[in-house]
Amino acid sequence: MTQTKKRLQQGQPNQWRICGDSHLTPALNHLLGQSEQGNFTMLNAKVTNHCLSSDAQKKRVIDYLQQNQTTGLNRYEADELLNVCHLAARIKALRDEGHQIVRVDETALDLSNRPHKGIGRYFWQGYSVPQNSVKTEVVAL
Repeated sequence: MTQTKKRLQQGQPNQWRICGDSHLTPALNHLLGQSEQGNFTMLNAKVTNHCLSSDAQKKRVIDYLQQNQTTGLNRYEADELLNVCHLAARIKALRDEGHQIVRVDETALDLSNRPHKGIGRYFWQGYSVPQNSVKTEVVAL
């Protein structure tokens, strides 16, 4: 067994699943001897939402908020459930795109069960076209 294969099977902390469209998938598939339909986990990852781009994170946030309109989402839940480390930035970007998201401050427990005051819980209220994206043309007759 090669060193790479051993390392991939043993796992190391702070490693994430590989995106399904990743160019590394075929290489890992070969190294681990799995079929193309196999589950490509990289090194004991707990997180299933793994792409770290801001667009991928925004999609996970808006999908979650739309599916959980009564419970909403706070920063600690976003980190734990969605692998989104900076929820406020994703919320701002979604608001800029026209999503109506409201914030309610609460006392929330962090991932170590310590209470924190003033943590925002965000709720999706709908969508409207942003004002700055509507272009008007004046046509002279």
